[in-house]
Amino acid sequence: MATTLKPEPPASEVAPLTHPRRWCFTLEQYYRLGELGILGDKHTELIGGDIYMVPIGPEHSFGKQTSRRYLERKLRKGVHLRIEDPLRIGDNEPVPDLAVVSGKPSDYCKQHPTTALLAIEVADTTLEFDYTVKASLYASATIPVVQCIDALFQDIELDVSDLVKEIHRLER
Repeated sequence: MATTLKPEPPASEVAPLTHPRRWCFTLEQYYRLGELGILGDKHTELIGGDIYMVPIGPEHSFGKQTSRRYLERKLRKGVHLRIEDPLRIGDNEPVPDLAVVSGKPSDYCKQHPTTALLAIEVADTTLEFDYTVKASLYASATIPVVQCIDALFQDIELDVSDLVKEIHRLER
């Protein structure tokens, strides 16, 4: 059986590649990459079609754990704490270090939350990115309290204490 190959168009008809082109991923493609193991066990998030891999240094881990311990002691019933779990914001899937969302964990067994009462980003190397790109994305999801904590220079427990007061005020 003969196979017919379609000839390639003449070089004059092919648009030249004059600069790098960005490949934007959809949520479906992002999930498929994860299913295939292409992303490995890296800490990734999808923002604006781009996949970001975020390094987690010791200062970052310390800031996240300190914030987590404080929040777990102070949160009221009817909300729960998510740790490095995605939020679904349109076609984006950012992963805040910590997020306080309404309801029970089982409320989100089929789909990630689309908003939160609080999103915390702890940064040791990503502070500018967190303050600009991620904070504006969280604002688009009407998350009322967003905090970027500089793990290298801030009193983390004091910052988180103020955030808990704000959450309690919002719950009224």
